[in-house]
Amino acid sequence: MSRSIDGDVLARLIHTLRRPLSPLTHALQLLELERPASPERVAYLHGLMQRQVEGLARTLDDVLEAWSLAEGEVHLEPRPLDLSSLVETTCAEHCPADRELRLSLPPAPVRLEGDAERLQTLLRHLVENAVRHAGVGGWIALGLSVDAERALLRLEDSGPGFAEAPPEPCELFQQGPEALDGVGVGLTLAREVARLHGGELRLGEGQGGALVVSLPLRAG
Repeated sequence: MSRSIDGDVLARLIHTLRRPLSPLTHALQLLELERPASPERVAYLHGLMQRQVEGLARTLDDVLEAWSLAEGEVHLEPRPLDLSSLVETTCAEHCPADRELRLSLPPAPVRLEGDAERLQTLLRHLVENAVRHAGVGGWIALGLSVDAERALLRLEDSGPGFAEAPPEPCELFQQGPEALDGVGVGLTLAREVARLHGGELRLGEGQGGALVVSLPLRAG
């Protein structure tokens, strides 16, 4: 199958990658104009630039990961892990204080055979998507439960919800510009990581268009 990139998608990708350059340029100009700046001011501008660079690096990593998924070049390195711990850590790292987090975890560890790095990617994209759509002052509800064979992760937020399911990885570089925003690369990566683990990511009912991830439990 051809992996040609739609022109609108390429334009949106370029715009997305250029977005951090404006605050970076502004911060550098301020450092030059305010020389010598106070240590507090330098620390503030340094933090601003570091966040922009980290965001740009994540965007590039996500696009490269989506391309690898479309080409079938991603391979898991499964190990025993506790999904509850991954969920808790991801929420602590990526859910800001200006969103209300409603976290519900089972009392016992949820054991899986999985690729910890890939599952952290899945969880990060789910949480970041909910944070973005909930908005400042909104809420995010994340619940983890288990049945006899599977772990079920359900995430809702106070945002407007989804118009449609995330696109397939091979479609990301062939469809309209919405593929790189909203329910685009991030949720597509999350869904494919779930599939690689023998699970699924689907849309569920609920405010904010709930997302439900199902993953098989570790045998034995």
